[in-house]
Amino acid sequence: MPDDGPARRKRPRPLFTGYGHKVTARQRADWKCWADQRAQLSYRRGTEAALSGDYSQAITWLDRAARMAPDDLNVAAARAFAYFAAGDWAAACVQLGKLVDITASPRVLAALAVTWLRLRRIDQACAVTEALLSRNAPPPEIYPTADLVRRHVNKVGWCGVSNAGILIGQSDAPVSIKLDDHFIAQNVSLPFALPEKWVAATHLEVLADDKPLLGAPIDLQAIRQTEGFVTCKNGKLEGWIWYPHDPETPAEILIKCAGHAHRILPQEDAGDMNRYAIFRAARRFTFPMKSIPRDARIDVTDRYGRHLMGSPVTPALRALLETRPPRVSSGDAQLSAPSPRAGAPKRREACLVIIPVYRGLAESRACLNSVLDARTDDLEILVINDATPDPQLREALHLLAASGDITLLTHEENLGFVASVNAGLEQAAGRDVILLNNDAMFFNDGVRRLRAALHSAADIGTATPFSNHATIFSLPYVDKPNPFPSPAHGAFLDRILSESAFAPGLDVPTAHGFCMAIKGACLEETGLFRDALFAQGYGEENDFCLRAADHGWRHIAATRVYVAHHGSLSFNGARDDLLARNLKLVEKLHPGYLAAIDAFIEKDPLAAFRNDVIARAIKATWREAPHRTAILVTHDAGGGVERIVKDRAQWFQDQGLATLVIRPHYEGCRLSRFGGDDGEVIFRLPEGWGDLVAFLKEMSPALVEIHHMVGHAAIMHQLPRALAVSSDIYVHDYAWFCPRVTLLSDKSRYCGEPDLESCQKCVDRLGDLTGENLPVAARVARSDALLREARRVVAPCHDTATRMMRHFDTVPVIVMSPSDLPATPNRRVPRRVRGAAVRICVVGAIGKDKGYDVLLALARYAQRTHRALDILVIGHSVDDDRLLATGKVHVTGEYKNNEEALSLIEAFQPHWGFLPSIWPETWCFALSLLMAKISRIAVFDIGAQAERMRRVHGSVILPLGMNVSRLADMFHPPSEGALDEGRKLPEIGGK
Repeated sequence: MPDDGPARRKRPRPLFTGYGHKVTARQRADWKCWADQRAQLSYRRGTEAALSGDYSQAITWLDRAARMAPDDLNVAAARAFAYFAAGDWAAACVQLGKLVDITASPRVLAALAVTWLRLRRIDQACAVTEALLSRNAPPPEIYPTADLVRRHVNKVGWCGVSNAGILIGQSDAPVSIKLDDHFIAQNVSLPFALPEKWVAATHLEVLADDKPLLGAPIDLQAIRQTEGFVTCKNGKLEGWIWYPHDPETPAEILIKCAGHAHRILPQEDAGDMNRYAIFRAARRFTFPMKSIPRDARIDVTDRYGRHLMGSPVTPALRALLETRPPRVSSGDAQLSAPSPRAGAPKRREACLVIIPVYRGLAESRACLNSVLDARTDDLEILVINDATPDPQLREALHLLAASGDITLLTHEENLGFVASVNAGLEQAAGRDVILLNNDAMFFNDGVRRLRAALHSAADIGTATPFSNHATIFSLPYVDKPNPFPSPAHGAFLDRILSESAFAPGLDVPTAHGFCMAIKGACLEETGLFRDALFAQGYGEENDFCLRAADHGWRHIAATRVYVAHHGSLSFNGARDDLLARNLKLVEKLHPGYLAAIDAFIEKDPLAAFRNDVIARAIKATWREAPHRTAILVTHDAGGGVERIVKDRAQWFQDQGLATLVIRPHYEGCRLSRFGGDDGEVIFRLPEGWGDLVAFLKEMSPALVEIHHMVGHAAIMHQLPRALAVSSDIYVHDYAWFCPRVTLLSDKSRYCGEPDLESCQKCVDRLGDLTGENLPVAARVARSDALLREARRVVAPCHDTATRMMRHFDTVPVIVMSPSDLPATPNRRVPRRVRGAAVRICVVGAIGKDKGYDVLLALARYAQRTHRALDILVIGHSVDDDRLLATGKVHVTGEYKNNEEALSLIEAFQPHWGFLPSIWPETWCFALSLLMAKISRIAVFDIGAQAERMRRVHGSVILPLGMNVSRLADMFHPPSEGALDEGRKLPEIGGK
C-alpha cells in the first residue's frame, strides 16, 4: 500500500457533527491521512515480519492492517500470502478466493491452486489451474501443481504461453498445435517456439492423442493484453508498461516519429505505479525528445502495434504539456457565462445516437436494446466498433447491422474513444447527436425526453441526464458510489424524474460524456472533439463545452431523464493517469476551469433537485403499499445506538409498518427510508420545519421513537407534538441531563451526579460534548418536558432506569433489555500453564470513558514489572500507538460484525475478559460479546456492567478506581513468575 514515510501525524482533534457543525473537506482529509498512516505502519510491520519468516507476527499485523484498510488490495494480498506461507490452508483459501474475485493475477491463481491441492480439493484445484493456464502466462511456481493436477484428472499434459511466443508445458506424448483452428505443428515436443503469426491469432489449441492438454485452448488475446501510459514532461517521453497476464515478461515498446522507429525494453521498476495494484510489474521508461522535431507526431505502441494510453503525442499536445498554466485562485475561479444568443425558432431535428464500442458484450447489448426500444423514425443508431478484441461482441454487432437495427462503422485498429466519437460526429450532417457510452442504459422513453430537454431553449447546446455514476449528475449521492440499478429500479427512478416539476434543464458548467446530447447547430459551430489532445478520452467533452460556451451555448442537466451507467469498462489500469493528464490539459486550455468546478461542487446548485427526487421516490415507494409509518430519531455517531435503531426498524417492518429514520445534518436533519436505496432527504431547519412535518404527515405516521437527540436542531424536540402522535423514548446514555454524556468529570472519574450548579461548573471547565452549549438547567428542563410527554421511556437496565428517575422524578422508566446473547453461550476456560502469559481480552472502541487510561496503566505496569500479560484489544482505541508501544497489547483494528469479533475471541483463547469501562454503561454490546465466549470477566462496580455481571457465575466485580498493581495481581499473581523476554504474541488471525 502507499507509504508516506516514517513521519508520524498527530491524531486530529475530535469533530462535532450534526446541526450547526459542518465537517470540512480539510478535516476529513486530516482524519483520512491519520488513519492511512496507522494502516501503513501495521502493513509495514506485517510485511517485515513475513520477510523475516515470522509468519505468526506477519498475520497478526496484516490482519490489523486489513481491518484498518479493508479496500486496499496490497494489504489483502500480503495477508493472504502470509497465511499461505504459514501453511494455514483454510484461511489462505478464503483470502485468496476474495482476491481472485477482484483480480485474477497469475500469482494469486497459482497460490489458490496449490491451496486447493493442499486441502485435497482436486476439482477446485483443476478449475483454478485451468483458468490460470488458459488466460495467463504460467509462473514457474505453478509447474509442479499443474503436473500434479493434470495427473489427477487424467490429462496427457499441461500447457501455457508467454509473450515471448514460447509454448511451454509438459506432455507424456507428442503434441499437435492449432492456431485459430489451423494446424501449425504436429507431433512436436514442448517447449515450442510459435511462428510470428501468433501475435495476430485469437486462440491456441494443443492436443495430444487428439485430446486437449490442461490449459487448452489458450486465449491469446488475454495473454497479449497490455496496460501502459505515456506523457511528456521536461523534454522527455515518460511512461510505464506491463503485461497483466504475463507480469514476468518485460513488455517492449515501439516509439515512431519523423520516419524513425525506436524499440525500447523497459527494465526499471515503476515503483510509484506498482504500489497501487497487487503484483503489478509495470516497468518505467523515458525517452529524450530533444532530437524529435516539434511538428512531428509521436506514436508510442506496444510490440503488437497498440497505442499506450496517452498516445499519440501530437505537436499540439506536446506544446501544451510543456507550458505552465497561469495560476487562478479559487476566489477568482469563474467560468464566463455564455453570451446571449440570437433567438431562433424551436425545431425538432433528426437525431444520431453514437455508441463507441470496444469491450463489454452484456453491457453493450443492454445499452443497444434500451435505445432500440425507444427508437423513432428520425433516430439513427450508429455504432463505432473500435476494433473490439471480443469475437462474440463483434458478431453481435454484425447481426444487428445486417438486420437494419443499427449502422455499423468498424475500425481496423483501435483508435480510442475520442477518435471513435469524432468518426461518428462526422456523420451528423447537421443532426442533433446523443453520445452514449456502451455501458449506459436508457429507460422508458428517456431518449425522447432527453431530446426535448435539448430543445427546451434556443441557446441550449448540450444536455446531460442524471445517473447513478456521473460525477455532478449522480444521484442520490454525489460524494460516494451509487450502485448500478436493477432494470426495475432504473425504470422507477426514470419515472420519478419524468414527473419533475423543475425546469427541463438546470445550468451546469459542462456536460458529461457518458450520455451527452448535442444540438446540431452547436456541433457545427463548435467543431469536433480534439482527439489530437485527449487521446483515448477524459476531458474532451469538458473542452468541447467550454469552447461551445465561448460561442454562447449553455449546458444543462436534463431534470426529467435518468440513464444508468456502469462506468470505466474500457480503461483499466491507466485510467487515473490519463484522467489526471487530461484534466491538466483542460486547465491549460481554459485557465480557472478546475477551481470553477470545485466552486460549483461546493455550492451544489443541483442539491435541491436531488432532494426533490429522493423525497418523491420515498413517497412513491410508500404509495405502492400504503400503511402506517414508524419514525425513528437518532444521532449519527453509530455504535450500539445504531445497532438498536436497526433492530427496532426491522421489528417495525416485520409488524407491517414503513420505517423512516431521521438523523442530524449540519443544516437541519436528513431523512431516509430504512432498507431502501433512495438516498436521504435534507430538511433545512428551522425554515424547513413545515416541509418536514408535512412530508411525515403525508406518510401516515403511527409514532415517533426517539433514540437520541444529540446533534439535532432544538426544534426537533417538538416533532411528536407537531405530528400529533405518541412517542417512545429509548435511553442509551445520559445526554438527557449531562452535557458530558457519560457522567465523567475531571481526570475521567465518575462525577457522582451532583446538583445542577456543580454540573454547570463541570461543563464550564471541561466543555459540552454534545456541541450544543445549552445551560445544564435548560437542558434538564427541556428533557423533562419531552420525557413527560412520551408514551413510555425505556432503559436497557435497572441501573440506567434508576439514574434517569433520580433526575426526572415524575417520569416512570421501564426496563427492556436487548436480546443480544446466544441462547447457549459457548464459554470456555482455557487451560493455563503455570508461568505462561495470562491472556486478557478487551472488546470495543476504547476511549477515555471506556477505560483507555486504565488499560494503558495496566500495560505499562506489566511492562515495567515484567508481568506475563498478553492483552488483546478486539477493536480500536483512542491511541493505539501508546498501547502497542508497551509490547503487552495488540490491537486488531475495527471488526466488521459480531461474528468476526466472536471468532477473534475464540482464536485468542483468553483466560480473562476485561471491560475497563469507568462510566455507568447503559448496556454495552462489547460486554455481551465477552459473555458469549469467556467464563471469567472482570468489570468495575458501576452501571449496567456491574448489574449484568452480578448474575453471571465466575465474574469479578472490581472497585472503581482500583490500584493498577492490585489489578495486575488479580490477573497474574506475582508468585507465578515473570515473563520470558523472548515470548511472542500468539497468532490471532481470523481463520
